Amino acid sequence: MARKTAARQEVSTIQTARRVRRRTVLYIHGFDPRGPGVYHSLFAEEARRSAVLSGRTLTVGPRRRSAGGAGWSVAGDGVETAYEFLRWDDRVRARWSRNEVALLGELAAWVGKWGRLGYFGKARREARALWLAMLSTPVVTALYMLSALAVVALAGAVAGAAAHLADLPAWIGAAPALASLLLAPRVWRWVEERLNVCWLSRCFTYMRRRAEERSDDLDERDQRFAAAIADAVGDPACDEVLVVGHSLGALHAISALARALEANPSLGQDGRLALMTLGQPVALFTVQPEVETFRRELATFADAPQIPWLDVTSPSDPASACAIDPLTDVEAPARRLLQRSPRFHLFLTQPHFQTIRRDPISFHFQYLRAPDIAGGFDYFDMVAGPARMMDHPWVRGA
Repeated sequence: MARKTAARQEVSTIQTARRVRRRTVLYIHGFDPRGPGVYHSLFAEEARRSAVLSGRTLTVGPRRRSAGGAGWSVAGDGVETAYEFLRWDDRVRARWSRNEVALLGELAAWVGKWGRLGYFGKARREARALWLAMLSTPVVTALYMLSALAVVALAGAVAGAAAHLADLPAWIGAAPALASLLLAPRVWRWVEERLNVCWLSRCFTYMRRRAEERSDDLDERDQRFAAAIADAVGDPACDEVLVVGHSLGALHAISALARALEANPSLGQDGRLALMTLGQPVALFTVQPEVETFRRELATFADAPQIPWLDVTSPSDPASACAIDPLTDVEAPARRLLQRSPRFHLFLTQPHFQTIRRDPISFHFQYLRAPDIAGGFDYFDMVAGPARMMDHPWVRGA
């Protein structure tokens, strides 16, 4: 009995010692041209929902400028969190194609490349949601083009026949076909805005170009992120530094951590630094033969077991690599990565879950939203709660 009491006291002491009172979160967004204002509004709104669900108190401060770009404070239950938004949205906007002809060229390029790499077959076997998403863009685009051509041809034929019967000039019969042709791009934009047809295509194009082309501006940004990580870890009053990479931001988070480790191999040995990736597409990127530098960075980070890595990616997320192991293309120590599914289908109401299933972007951003039902993955409890990432009850019990 005395031994059981002593054991409970020891566990209590450890839990008290590891309780977070001050935390820094370094959040790296995905391939999104929107700035920190959108993310701050989303964070504040969803933090309120999370607080109501859990019965906690969370206060989100106003957005402010910071060395990384922007940030805000989060306070509640004796925990102070400095949430730093490490922005690269300016680099995204520089790569965000809006011209329909350019988008078609990009689509053909990435479909051809991942087709040659055999990734459509791999996705069909191991990540069905991704496979369907990869097919949707070329299929919808092809169907639209065929439909548009059919409408133009039909309009021309009907108008031409009517003009002939009315004994009118031939060019009058061609006018409706020409009008349909000129209207087609506008109709496409309307379709694209509602179905987000080109969103995944832009992400694949970014990964292809990042592999094939020199990107000094992105390398500079990763170096800046690495410096931000080192600065945050250098604050002894911070109990936890949590790097969060969402979507394609996971690639930048891994690169930044690898560079910070190369500068300081002992980084994170005090147990205060951790990485959480959300909806990551790492295996989609590393399959490309040209990404030797990133694979080397991934191996460098994988060789640093002092920095825990939690990957929260749904097998049903169409904008991620789903359940494909992100370390599949590098040698890594056993148990280097802890993977957890958010199981949105269990912790959202059925109407809510069915809604996000029909909208890939909403599904992909659910990681950054509060659940409807307590007990599931709650981003706000992870980044603003009293437990370190690896000590969190959801991580330990999921």
